[in-house]
Amino acid sequence: MADFSDDLNEHVIVERKFLHDLSNMLLISQGMASIVRKKLDAIPDIDEALLDKMDKSLNASDRMVECIKAHRGLLHSINSD
Repeated sequence: MADFSDDLNEHVIVERKFLHDLSNMLLISQGMASIVRKKLDAIPDIDEALLDKMDKSLNASDRMVECIKAHRGLLHSINSD
């Protein structure tokens, strides 16, 4: 049984590292998209459809962050048992 527990803990650690790296890349993407969104806002007569598309992208990345947080929490609870 100890082998299973050790394997599980090792897998959880690998998953947590992966989620950490994924989260960092996603936050960079969000930050850059937010900057672009603000710049687009400053353009007179910008096509609203373009702004809507940018907003959808930002909202999708926000939802991805929430999914990552939830999965990270699950992994923390597994690893702390």
